Amino acid sequence: MYVAVRRVPPHFSILPESTEVASGGAVNLTCVAVGSPMPTVKWRLGAVELTPENSVPIGKNVLQLTDVRETATYTCVAASELGNIEYDAEVRVKGTIHRISMISLHQLYGMITIAYRSVSCI
Repeated sequence: MYVAVRRVPPHFSILPESTEVASGGAVNLTCVAVGSPMPTVKWRLGAVELTPENSVPIGKNVLQLTDVRETATYTCVAASELGNIEYDAEVRVKGTIHRISMISLHQLYGMITIAYRSVSCI
């Protein structure tokens, strides 16, 4: 008897949501992915892996952040032998200064680029 096993690349069933938190506050980011085989789910901050390699969960991972002081973008990564997918969630700290590295202004005869150090957005 032969049984066909359907193989499905990872896809997200629950996406992490961007959120806003008070300085020093706490927030949980939840990410759920499914597929066949079931994918592992990790969290990353830039190039830094936040999920320990020896305890990578299957299917669901909740990132618990405490004493949040800076706005940052966290990436959920779901992976199986059939592929990898990623999704970003931003945690914004209320009342912080958001940095803008470059603003481009277009004029009739060309482009002017103005660089700002920071713009206060509360």
